[in-house]
Amino acid sequence: MKSRIWRGIPLFLVSILIGTLLVSCSSGGGNNQTAANNEESQQSSDTGGKTAEKKTDINIWTWDVSDSRKKLYEEFTKLNPQYNIVLTSVLAKDMAQKLQTALASGADLPDIAWLEQTFRGKLLSLDIWEDLSKEPYSLDTSQLLDYLIPLETTDSGVYVGPEAPSVAGMAYKRALAKEYFGTDDPAELEKIFTDWDVFIEKGKEVKQKSNGSVFMFASLGDAYAFLKGQSSTPFIQGDTLNFDQGVKPILQKLVEMKQAGIVDTLDVSSPAEGTSYTDEIHIFYPCANWSVDFTIKANDKDG
Repeated sequence: MKSRIWRGIPLFLVSILIGTLLVSCSSGGGNNQTAANNEESQQSSDTGGKTAEKKTDINIWTWDVSDSRKKLYEEFTKLNPQYNIVLTSVLAKDMAQKLQTALASGADLPDIAWLEQTFRGKLLSLDIWEDLSKEPYSLDTSQLLDYLIPLETTDSGVYVGPEAPSVAGMAYKRALAKEYFGTDDPAELEKIFTDWDVFIEKGKEVKQKSNGSVFMFASLGDAYAFLKGQSSTPFIQGDTLNFDQGVKPILQKLVEMKQAGIVDTLDVSSPAEGTSYTDEIHIFYPCANWSVDFTIKANDKDG
């Protein structure tokens, strides 16, 4: 695909597919375009000069080809029927290598490639990205957290877009919520848990009622995921570690949770924590928009 394909795609696509990178490909696209032109000419001839409507493929390399993701793209194509979404499954750890291989061999690159923050530096070093802050995308970077922009910009100044803007919530086990909080209704639980201080106090009540056998979180890593995700304060400002404003408040709250005995000692993302999804002693878990398919269902077939 050549970069000119993207000039006809509305900004809405950038927002609905946010969290991705756009690839400007200079190899392999010409032959596809020629083939498409030949096919269109044939259709025109076969229909007496009336050209049939053709859809533009948007090729996406992603590790999430779940049903929920497909439904998201189906909604996009309902609003924009001139486009067809084509998903190719690529593991996050393989994305950089697959892109480099395609680039070196002259093979087609995707229109969109997903970025996993663990491999961000390697991916951003590839000279293949479109700048989403410029026309025709014109993504308004003033709406983003200031400290994220440098993390999403290549050394040459190309802004590739938000790399981890997943909307997240808190998953919980209904039976345990009903037992210890008197309700399993999300709206009612929101009214109960108004802040982290309340959360800790409720955790102490759970500890007392269960004789210390039931925990609010399986790991400190899960608690950290929430606390860090809710903070808009950067850990590093310039060349200085922003400990007092950025790091310290999160560490203090983690220590408070640990001292209260409401967090178990499992390692985050470990097999033991995975098994905990089916037990009856851990109540809450982080839940990003991808967690249902990749974490909950992966660890609990009835989840």
